[in-house]
Amino acid sequence: MNKMASSRSSDRKQLERVLSFFERGNNPHKVAEIEDIGVARAESLFRHWLRKREGCWEPLDGEGVVFEELRAETCRWPLWGDELPPPKERLYCGAEKNDYTSPYCPRHMVVAHMPPRS
Repeated sequence: MNKMASSRSSDRKQLERVLSFFERGNNPHKVAEIEDIGVARAESLFRHWLRKREGCWEPLDGEGVVFEELRAETCRWPLWGDELPPPKERLYCGAEKNDYTSPYCPRHMVVAHMPPRS
């Protein structure tokens, strides 16, 4: 595993731990102390957790899933810009979908059907 993939995996594990602390009712200040991250970062992750819980979130860096982790019920929205990264570094949204006929979660379904900007 290269350094970049290892770092992304480590970041993802920390992110999963932090979000699970919020699930258990911990506040951002307590999570900052437990995970040894700054309060501002913990508060930012808490706001992200709230948006995710409400179904209106955008994945954070390192939070998407690689192709092999996609399931039938997860969003396939690509999280890269104009330059296509190597296959092992391509991340997809991975949020839960409510509709099996769509490849995207509700948020990305709206974006996918927006008219192009002029």
